[in-house]
Amino acid sequence: MARSRSIVIAGAGIGGLAVALALARAGFRPVLLEQVARLTEAGAGIQLSPNAVGVLRDLGLAERLAPRVVAPEAICIRNARTGRELVRVPLGRDAEARYGAPYWVIHRGDLQAVLLEAVAAEPDIALRLGAKAEDFALHAHGVTVRARRGHQRFDSVDELGLALIAADGVWSTLRAVLGEREPAFARRTAWRAVVPAERVTAELRAPVTNLWLGANAHLVHYPVRAGAMVNIVAIIEDAWREPGWSAVGRREELLARFARWAPAAQALLALPEQWLKWALFEGPVARPRDRGPVTLIGDAAHPML
Repeated sequence: MARSRSIVIAGAGIGGLAVALALARAGFRPVLLEQVARLTEAGAGIQLSPNAVGVLRDLGLAERLAPRVVAPEAICIRNARTGRELVRVPLGRDAEARYGAPYWVIHRGDLQAVLLEAVAAEPDIALRLGAKAEDFALHAHGVTVRARRGHQRFDSVDELGLALIAADGVWSTLRAVLGEREPAFARRTAWRAVVPAERVTAELRAPVTNLWLGANAHLVHYPVRAGAMVNIVAIIEDAWREPGWSAVGRREELLARFARWAPAAQALLALPEQWLKWALFEGPVARPRDRGPVTLIGDAAHPML
């Protein structure tokens, strides 16, 4: 691979895969370094605002994504205690006419799968799994990135490139190398689950993004996988802060936190047999300063709820 056109990207999540495709289309040769040995489906629903859909369209992925998405007709904001609709924000054709692209919701695994297929089809993109970017050095020809392979402390490899893009998430190793502050615990946890749409009432499985607002908690749900499933995310105040993205949560514990909510919300939360939870962290946007050919994107640049 000709290093004169190579750009190293740390992290093969949604941001890393997307930027690799954009760079390849611009004539560069991206090298993706991903610490996990195998990319598997993770997470649940993602809301894609029109600017994000516009990027995916420019990457030529809209047709492949269309069969997997839902285009919500509106965002419905509800009172947690009564279930009463407080306000409805039109989306659907209105959003596309106003912003030039639709508003989509999609399962993260579906988006990742389409991005991975596109990356695999690009001969100029190299995806190196089991390689965690841990440090870098700048020089006259660009940057050399040191990546650790597997769990062996002294098993490492160097990648040379014109630039380095850190897309390695909220716990970015490279963000720390650049001297940025670590994210702070937001004293909240997010609980997620996905259920078959046929188990949900007609009103709550409609193509609408629902947001319930309550005291010290909120609830979001919307259909994914072309309407076959409903994605549910509950956010609560919490002192639990263990690392990871997929700790098992007890349904009874969650239901107790929503005991005074509207019956429809409680019934929805009672449907999933398994809940997964993760602690939320937030932090300041990375300080603007001269880093040479190194930059941060996504949660590495702006850890947030």
